[in-house]
Amino acid sequence: MSKSRKTVSVAKVLAGVNAYLSSDSPHITPEMRHGASVVLHSVLHDSGNYEGFGYQTIPGKQYFDAQTHEWVMSDESRRFYYVAPGLKTGLDTHSPI
Repeated sequence: MSKSRKTVSVAKVLAGVNAYLSSDSPHITPEMRHGASVVLHSVLHDSGNYEGFGYQTIPGKQYFDAQTHEWVMSDESRRFYYVAPGLKTGLDTHSPI
C-alpha cells in the first residue's frame, strides 16, 4: 500500500482559487467566492506567501457581462490574489488567472 500525499502546493491552490474567483459561471455566487477568498487568505498568510489582492472590477459599479450581454453590479468577491516571489511557477503575478 502506497502512502498518500499529505501536502498540497500553495501555488496550485492560489492558481485554482484565482481561476474560481474569475469564473463567470452563474452557479458561483458572491458568497461562494467570498468563502474561497477566506480560505485562500488563510493559506497564503499561514505559509508566508501573502502579497495582497486586487479587484477584477470596481465594487459597487456596473460592468458589461460579455456572456449574458447584460449590465451587472460588481461586488467585492471579484478579486484576484497576487503571487508571492517564492511561488512564481509560470504564473502571471499581477493579473487574474
